[in-house]
Amino acid sequence: MTDTRPARPDERLRARLRVALLLLLFAAPVLGAYGLYFWAPQDWQPVDRTNSGHLINPARPVESLSLHDIDGSRLDQSLFIDKWTLLLVGPARCDEACTQALHDTRQVRTALGRHAPRVRRVYVATDRAGIEQLQALLADAHPDLRLLVAEGAEVYAIDRQFAVDGRSPLGNPYDIYLLDPHANWLMCYTPDIPPSGLLKDLKKLLRLSNIG
Repeated sequence: MTDTRPARPDERLRARLRVALLLLLFAAPVLGAYGLYFWAPQDWQPVDRTNSGHLINPARPVESLSLHDIDGSRLDQSLFIDKWTLLLVGPARCDEACTQALHDTRQVRTALGRHAPRVRRVYVATDRAGIEQLQALLADAHPDLRLLVAEGAEVYAIDRQFAVDGRSPLGNPYDIYLLDPHANWLMCYTPDIPPSGLLKDLKKLLRLSNIG
């Protein structure tokens, strides 16, 4: 005969602890490999451990950012959650350097093959001058890329957020910022780093991690 009595609170607690322990056991190897790859002391890392981008150590959470969708809707940093993000920041008038950066991130994402849906591309325009032409360019050649706008004080918040080693978005537009699915800024790719380096780093991260 089946026992239909409700579980006692201590039994429910033990069951929840068992589930939490199982989840931890599955997640620990991935989290450990992820941490060792980026933050382990140099003498603990494999000899062939390399990354092409500039490592942000420690990773920098993207906090307190307020941006706008192209229609004016206000957004926050939660838009960077759940996927890996390739983020570009620059003026709305897209010059040759802008076009090249857009092309590079598109080719890298495409080269990820079946893992491409785990990566999103975002362009944050720091003004609206020429935004219609940028929209037309993106609709034609980059339909997967999301266009956002920073306005007023938001521009300087973006500039402070991604400032490192004398570089920032306003002074150095079109650097590529790599964010993880928890909205942490991990890497920066300056224009002198070839797209193959970004692709190599992304492939390693997606192989090591099951998040995003």
